[in-house]
Amino acid sequence: PRDPEPATTDELVQIGGESSGREGTESPPPPDDRDELIQQLLREVCELRKKLTSALQNCKQHGSDIRELEAARNLVIEQKKGLESQLANLRVTPQISEEQQQKLEEAESRWRDSVERCEKLKQAYGNLRQEHINLIRAHAETKKSLESQEQLLTDITQQLESKNTGSAEQLRNL
Repeated sequence: PRDPEPATTDELVQIGGESSGREGTESPPPPDDRDELIQQLLREVCELRKKLTSALQNCKQHGSDIRELEAARNLVIEQKKGLESQLANLRVTPQISEEQQQKLEEAESRWRDSVERCEKLKQAYGNLRQEHINLIRAHAETKKSLESQEQLLTDITQQLESKNTGSAEQLRNL
């Protein structure tokens, strides 16, 4: 069975010490460029994970916003149909009274307001949709970058383990 990946340089040194078969007899080597690179990569992986979590939360939030806008848009469309129907009924009557004329004007005004709201909602929906697409793309890029950083970290860790094993073998042969 394979040991779990070390999370810190200290754990890496401990794993290297365990594979040498000399527990506690040797002090850990001083930090070098590889240790600093590993620490830097671990910090970058942590940062990328935070960004990924943030991007996922944004996607969830925008998804609920889009559903709310769609519900509002459907309501406006229903109101528009009702007002158009009322307007059509009012236009059929050849003689309209002053009261009917006022109702007609109010209905037309409400219809215009509904159309304007619908257009605004369409614009907001389009903006949210584009932002959602951009977030999905950013999420994919972040995920891809995270995977490549994790692969790089795995490769470096394997190289260090193989070098530690080789060094332990050389020490035994001496």
